Amino acid sequence: MKKAWGFNIWFLRLGIGLGVLTLLVIAVLQTRRDGLPVDMLRVGTGTIHTSTSVAGVVRPVMEVKVTTGVRGRITSIPAQEWQLVAEGDVLLRLDPTRVLAAVRRSEAELASAAADAQAAGASLSFAREKAVRSEQLAVRNLTAVESLQNARNQVLIHTARYAAAQERVQQRFAALDAAQDHVAQTVIRAPMAGTVAHVGVEAGETVTGSAYGPGTTVMHIADMNTMIVQASVDEIDIPYIRSGLLAEVRVDALPDTVIEGLVTRIARTALSGRPAGEQAPVTFPIEITLAQPPPAIRPGMSAQCNVITASREDVIAVPIQAVR
Repeated sequence: MKKAWGFNIWFLRLGIGLGVLTLLVIAVLQTRRDGLPVDMLRVGTGTIHTSTSVAGVVRPVMEVKVTTGVRGRITSIPAQEWQLVAEGDVLLRLDPTRVLAAVRRSEAELASAAADAQAAGASLSFAREKAVRSEQLAVRNLTAVESLQNARNQVLIHTARYAAAQERVQQRFAALDAAQDHVAQTVIRAPMAGTVAHVGVEAGETVTGSAYGPGTTVMHIADMNTMIVQASVDEIDIPYIRSGLLAEVRVDALPDTVIEGLVTRIARTALSGRPAGEQAPVTFPIEITLAQPPPAIRPGMSAQCNVITASREDVIAVPIQAVR
């Protein structure tokens, strides 16, 4: 009886073990059947690139600040932001009242100086005639030597006065020209063809102007047909950057648009040096010219650039996700 009972226990244990093993086999097979999907990619030949990523800011190649040359109140601003203008187009007008008064004053001063010069010329002619008569009398001993010398001195004095009067006339002419130029400067015109990128003033404001320095900056005119990205490259990557390299440019405001570019300028010196005792990255400025900038692009936009530093064609290409 004890022997039969022992045999039954052994048989029970054997059954449980076989059951557990069966469950394990089923589980493994199920796992293999329901495992994660595997992506299959074909290995082939193609073109591979290595690139350096840099961040930058979009700028126009040419941008001109328009400043005032005379002081005055703005009466009108015909040009508006993002308006296309041709060279010579009127951008802004100032009140010409003050400078027109200066023109009239200069004209009056010129007329007075011209009259003084005419009188000085007449006096010189009279002095010369008197000196000639004194010379003739002196030859015949009909006048004293002192009288002859005095006549000669008068010629010298009136000659100097006439020269001074003529100099004053020239000065008054110059003052009139300057006053008339100031009148012309009350109408501010576009120095180049382009787009009004920024207007910094409003009608009614008073702007400054001086012949000895720049006046108020009223506008920026930019050539939007040619745009660049100004970026900085780390000193570690700068040896691989050279003029003529292609670049793929993405502007943050247009994330789905890839703009082709070309490296056109590389600085030979780094940006301002690091302060003494501080560790700061050393970078070199570069410029990437955009081939065909889209109309929506604007100066000042942030850009991400991939500069293609090397390229190989017809090589075996393996997807990077397949490499471990």
